[in-house]
Amino acid sequence: MIPVLSALINNRRLLQWVVTALRHDLLIQKLNSATALISALVSMWSRYPFHYSYQSTMNPTYSSIHFPERRSYYPRTPTWIFDPREAIRQDILRTLHHPQAETISPVNGFEQPSSSVLNAKRKRRGGNSPSPAKRSRPNDTVTTPDQAGTNSESQTETRLLGPGTSTYFPENLSKERDPRNEQISGAIWTYYLAHKQTLKNYEAKVYLRDALFSVFKGVFPYCGLYIVGSSMTGFSTIKSDVDLCLMVSPQDIDQKKEATVILNIIQQALRKCNFVKRSLVIRAKVPILKFWEVKTEFECDLNINNAVGIRNTHLLRYYCSLDWRVGPLVLYVKYWARYHDINDASKSTVSSYSLCLMVIHYLQAVANPPVVPCLQKMFPRLFCPSIPLKDLKMNLNVSFASENTESLGDLFLGFLKYYACDFNFLTQVISVRLGKTMPISYILRNSNPGQWKCLCIEEPFDLSNTARSCYDDKTFSRVTRVIRRSHNVLARTRDVSKIFSEPF
Repeated sequence: MIPVLSALINNRRLLQWVVTALRHDLLIQKLNSATALISALVSMWSRYPFHYSYQSTMNPTYSSIHFPERRSYYPRTPTWIFDPREAIRQDILRTLHHPQAETISPVNGFEQPSSSVLNAKRKRRGGNSPSPAKRSRPNDTVTTPDQAGTNSESQTETRLLGPGTSTYFPENLSKERDPRNEQISGAIWTYYLAHKQTLKNYEAKVYLRDALFSVFKGVFPYCGLYIVGSSMTGFSTIKSDVDLCLMVSPQDIDQKKEATVILNIIQQALRKCNFVKRSLVIRAKVPILKFWEVKTEFECDLNINNAVGIRNTHLLRYYCSLDWRVGPLVLYVKYWARYHDINDASKSTVSSYSLCLMVIHYLQAVANPPVVPCLQKMFPRLFCPSIPLKDLKMNLNVSFASENTESLGDLFLGFLKYYACDFNFLTQVISVRLGKTMPISYILRNSNPGQWKCLCIEEPFDLSNTARSCYDDKTFSRVTRVIRRSHNVLARTRDVSKIFSEPF
């Protein structure tokens, strides 16, 4: 017995292994004899091989996480090493009054895989295939991503499918387009090619997500981490932020109190990661943790349990993939709005998400024939608000053959004309869910009237107003002035540079 104890005391690595293994199997309760201790050590030796370094054993979750130089994945936490993450998770959820979440996964009762649904990983079947839900065109060329690496769990080769659209520009797509708008079309397409999110940029965001997921699992083993927003929908530029949603519970949580507590816990964990710099918890209606990645300097915004953001990302990604004109048009509208300083919800103007819905509404309900359909009407089961998050599919073939032959210039000018002359901001509500406008009187009878003021855009899933930031009449009058002046100048000159000469 004495030699055994002496060996444990003189070998810190062996001592750490013993303590770790004993705590892991809860065998430290009643070992009253040397025989029982030795028997337990022999039994554990066969189950837990002793080969990890002392440093990684003492701090398994964070000490070995480094940003990869090229395509290497972030190291995974050894599964046999004990850490109190499950107990921590249960303590947190008890504090947050979610007792049911202690025994089930937050994503509808199933453990979240190491690559979330919205990362769009798909088995490689050989050959090149178009990106999800993309409608093929004559002479179209398909850009396929590079091989993304090997999944260490299944040893199955996979590849990442970026959310971008085709780079093919059909010269003779429209026989009836207005030739005066060719300069506008060329400017939109040139901007899109120069500023759209690249595959390399997208893959870097996915690798960052994987690294963060390995950290967050140390505190919330059954969590799910999703890339949401423009980075996944296809409406992102190369300089866009990375929006992330961490699902920790299948139930709704109090965003003001509970979400802030969880974000503070995560902030403490991120301070131990050498690939993250500067983190700040921002209190808001939906609080976020803002931080920056060291190597790529991505600005990341993390929210907690905002399932609606995952669902509308899923919806917008399909809208973007239906027609090659959707992505370039949305990016250019956002560029135009930023130039005139009307694309900032913090300044009581229009958010990027609301601008996307405004463009999609025009393409589905105003453009004749429609450029895109109403997906929630056409595929109600695929975009049902109650479908479990684990069942959201990103690689289904949702085909729609639009008969609209208008060019990008025609559509952009038509977009400005519609909101400058035809749409009534006082009486109409935009509904992408229904593919039409609704009278605001109907909304006020069935919803919270306080959030429906200057600009009314229905959120497709929770039916709230996505443009509730536009509550100030004076500020919104500047938004409508920019739309009217942009339309007047562009309709008169057909020169897109004229609307970027100075802010209106």
